[in-house]
Amino acid sequence: MKPKVLIVEDELITAMEFKEALIEADFDVPMVADRISAAKWAFGSFVYDLVLLDITLKHDQLNGLDFAEFVRKTSNVPIMFITGDTNELMLKKMNTIGNCNYMMKAVRT
Repeated sequence: MKPKVLIVEDELITAMEFKEALIEADFDVPMVADRISAAKWAFGSFVYDLVLLDITLKHDQLNGLDFAEFVRKTSNVPIMFITGDTNELMLKKMNTIGNCNYMMKAVRT
């Protein structure tokens, strides 16, 4: 069984690049969400082995840190934040979530 990855990314081109690279690397990507409401639905629909999570979602009042806190209420799945903004306050908040790390955009697949 292939490991499942949930991608939460509002930039369609970036999301599709991640999805294609993961599928090529033999991962299963059953859902790509562009907002937190869709991510919550997707997270409840499958058991994931990894969440790739953008912090700032332009179509949403909530952000990736909010979703990570939602995930931590029921799961310790690894979370990889993908962001262009890593101010000190954001890094401190990421560290309180646990079992997560981050990559700076632009990420090359």
